[in-house]
Amino acid sequence: MSVEAALWPLARIGEALAAAAHAAGLEVRAESVGALADGAPLEPWLRDAARWLGVEVEAVETSYPEIARVIGTCAPALLRLERGVVAVIRRRGRDVEVVAPDGARSWCAIAELADAMRAPALARVTPDVEAIVAAARVPRQQRVRAAVLETRLLRVSLDGIVLIRRRIEAPIDHHARDLGVARRLAAIAALHIVGYVMLLAGWWAIGRTVLSGELDTGWLVAWALLVATGVVARHRASSAAGTLAIDAAGALRLRLLAGALRLPADLVRGEGVGHSLGRVLEAHALETLAITGGFTAMFAAIELVVVAVVLALGAGGLVHVGLLAIALAATIAGARSYLRLRREWTDDRLAITHDLIDAMAGHATRLVQQPANDRHADEDRGLARYAQRSAALDHRLAWLVVGAPRGWLVLASLGLAPALLFGHVEPQGLAIAFGGMLLGNRALASLGEAGIRLADAAIAWRSVAPLVAAGGEVPTAASPSLAHAAPPSLKALATVRGVVYRPPRASAAVLDGCDLVIDDGDRIVLEGASGAGKSTLAHVIGGVRRADAGLVLAGGLDHATLGDSGWRRRIALVPQFHENHVFFGRLAYNVLIGRDWPPTRADRDEAAALCRELGLGATIDRMPGGMSQLIGETGWQLSHGEKSRVYLARALLSRAPLVILDESLAALDPDTLVEAIACVERRACAALVIAHP
Repeated sequence: MSVEAALWPLARIGEALAAAAHAAGLEVRAESVGALADGAPLEPWLRDAARWLGVEVEAVETSYPEIARVIGTCAPALLRLERGVVAVIRRRGRDVEVVAPDGARSWCAIAELADAMRAPALARVTPDVEAIVAAARVPRQQRVRAAVLETRLLRVSLDGIVLIRRRIEAPIDHHARDLGVARRLAAIAALHIVGYVMLLAGWWAIGRTVLSGELDTGWLVAWALLVATGVVARHRASSAAGTLAIDAAGALRLRLLAGALRLPADLVRGEGVGHSLGRVLEAHALETLAITGGFTAMFAAIELVVVAVVLALGAGGLVHVGLLAIALAATIAGARSYLRLRREWTDDRLAITHDLIDAMAGHATRLVQQPANDRHADEDRGLARYAQRSAALDHRLAWLVVGAPRGWLVLASLGLAPALLFGHVEPQGLAIAFGGMLLGNRALASLGEAGIRLADAAIAWRSVAPLVAAGGEVPTAASPSLAHAAPPSLKALATVRGVVYRPPRASAAVLDGCDLVIDDGDRIVLEGASGAGKSTLAHVIGGVRRADAGLVLAGGLDHATLGDSGWRRRIALVPQFHENHVFFGRLAYNVLIGRDWPPTRADRDEAAALCRELGLGATIDRMPGGMSQLIGETGWQLSHGEKSRVYLARALLSRAPLVILDESLAALDPDTLVEAIACVERRACAALVIAHP
C-alpha cells in the first residue's frame, strides 16, 4: 500500500487512533471520539481523545538520520505527515502494517514512510544548501551538495510520531500479556530443566566411566558435551530471567509512580513524612525481592522435583523421598515463622523511622522546650524492642539458610543407614543417593533463600498495596468535544448544591449542605475562621477533592462529564502557599505549565507582560536570563511574595474562566496587593478569593 492510500485526514485523527489501537489488540471504547475541530490544539486534543478511548499516547521526537529506525520500533503509533496521519500497527521485516481510512490493512515500506516524514525538513534545508554550493563554485558539486546536506540534516529534529500504549491503569494481567510473561516464564523454566537434566546426565556419564574401572574416551567426550550444554542452557535461562525481571520492574515502577501521584492528599498528610519515606523504601524492596524471589522459588521447585526422582533411583529409595518431604515441610514452616517475625520487625522499624523524622523536624523545639533527660527515652525503648526483634529474626534467618539444608543432610545420612546395615548396596545406587543428597541440600538452600525474599516482598506489599491500588484507578475522562468546549454563556461558571465532604479518618463532615453559585463577572471574597472549611470548599470546586454528597458543576456540567482536563480548563485553583511549588526550571516554564508545550512566541510574550503586571518586572530585570532564568530549589531564589505572584500568573495564564485564590495574596505588601488584585480584575472572568477576616 502506498503512503497516500494509507493517509487519514487530520480531522479524523481520533478515528485513526482508535483504529490503530484496536488493530494492535488494545481495548478501546466503542463510542466515536469525534472529529478534530479547526484551530483546536492537536496534542491536548489527542491526549484527551486517548484518555476517552482508554489508551495512552506520547509524542516523541527523533533525529533526521534515526527516523527510519524509530518508525520500525514505534508500533502501534500514529505518524503525522503534511497531508494527514498514518496508523501503524506492527512491523514485519522492512515493512510496517498500516490500517487505512476504509479499514483495510496492508503493508507499507518503512523507507517510504521515512522519506515522507523527512520531506518537509529536506525542503526547508535544500534552498540554503543549493545557495552555499553555488556560491562556493567548487568542482564535483553533486558530492559537495550531498555532504553539506547530510551535515545540515544531522542535527535536525523531527516530530510527528505519536506512540500508542496500553494505559497504566489497565489490569495487571493485561500488562503481563503485553510483556509475554507466561510465554517467557515457560521458556525460562524449560531452559532451566534442560540445563539441570543435562548436568545430571553429564555426571551420570562420568560416573559410569569411573565406576566401570575403565577410562573410555567416548564417555568423557559425552560428559564434556552434556555439561557444556547444561551450562549454556542454564546461562540462557538466567539471562532470559534477568531481561524479564527488568521489564517487569519497569512496569511495576510505572504503576507505583501513577499510584503515588493519585494518592489522596488527606491520606498522605495524615500518614506523615516518616511513613511516606518507609513506603518508598518498601517499594524498592518489593521491586527487587518479589521478582528475584519468584525466579529463585521457581528454580528451586524444579530442582526439588528432579532431586526427588534422583533419590528414588538411589540406594535410599522412597525413604529418602519421604525425608526430603519432611525437610521441605520444615523449610516452609520456617519461612512462615520468618514472615511473622519479619512483619513485627518491619512495624518497629517503620515506627522508629517515623519518630526519627519527626524528631529531626522538631529538633530545635526539643532543645529549648523539652528537658534533656526526657529527650531520648522513647527512642531507647524503641531501639531495645527493635534489637530483640532483630535477634529473633536473625535466628530464623540462620535456620532457613543453614539449618534446614544441613539438617536435610543429617536426615538423609540416617536414611541410608538401613540400606548400609541390612542390605546389599550397589556402588551405582550409593553414588546416586549421595548425589541426590547434595543436590537436595542446594535445592533446599535455594528454597530457603526464596522464602526469605518472598516474605520480605510480602511485607513490602503491605506498604505498597495502596500505591498499586491508586495506580489502578482510572482517571475521569471525557470526550474531547466536551473537554475542549467553552462553557455556555447562560450557565453559571461554578455551581455548588448541598455539598457534603468528610476527610478520611474524620468523625465529622467539614462541609455539610454547602451551597454556592459563581456567575461570569462575580468577584467573591470568602472569609471565615481557621478550620471552618474554606480551603476544603476551594479544593472541592477546583476538582482536587470529590464531594461525598451533593452536586458540583462547572458551566452546567459535572466532573464525570468534563473529565479532569476539561474541569481544569474551566476552573483554575491556586492552593495555599505551602501546598504550591516552584519547579526547578525556567521562569517561563513555571508560569506556562497550564499552556500547550512548547509555548509559542506569543505565549512567552503574554507571560512576560502578565508577570510585569503583577509587579515582577524588577525581579525579571535583575535576573540574567530574564524569563529564561532557572528558578527553584537550586536556581534563582524567589521571595515568598514573588512565589505567590508566580502561582497567580500560572493560574491566570491557564485562561480558565474562574480563578480561585486560596489565601494566595497574604504574603504581598499593600502596594503589590493592589497591583495583583487589579490584574485579576482585568484578566479573570470570575474570581473566588479566600482570606482570613
